[in-house]
Amino acid sequence: MARSEGGPPRWPHDRYTERLRSLPESATPRLRAIQAKASRLQRAVEGLLRGPGSPADGPLILVVEDDSAARNSVVALFARRGWRVVVAGTVADGLTGLEATPDCLLLDLMLPDGDGESILRAARLAGLAARVVIVTGIDDSGRLEALARLGFDSLLQKPVTLDELCRACSGQAG
Repeated sequence: MARSEGGPPRWPHDRYTERLRSLPESATPRLRAIQAKASRLQRAVEGLLRGPGSPADGPLILVVEDDSAARNSVVALFARRGWRVVVAGTVADGLTGLEATPDCLLLDLMLPDGDGESILRAARLAGLAARVVIVTGIDDSGRLEALARLGFDSLLQKPVTLDELCRACSGQAG
């Protein structure tokens, strides 16, 4: 796909579209069917290029989870519900993901390169007003109190269901 000067991407079939429009209606039923299919495919590809949860006005969630199976399930859930999703599997990627200014931060605390608490701390220092949902297997009350001082909206103990995640991230009472 090539990008035209200052305009939208140019698709290979675009140059044929003008020719197709100039042909008589009776001579082109098969060509018109092909063009309609190409347009549908173009829209599908453009949706994929925009990423999961393509609606441009949907809320943005940053999912920080190192378990790829769990992360993929969460991404699929939120994308189906119209959220735009940014994913991170490490503290470093999570810190980078904060630059997208998410509306919600879904945060695992135990990550391969450090502690998810550092992501929460960075979000708060940056003044990010995102809803924060922490998902953890940690049951240390002192640690959880320290996290509470940083500010989070929901704390879910693993294992959690996808419905619990969705309610917490949407701000609905469980």
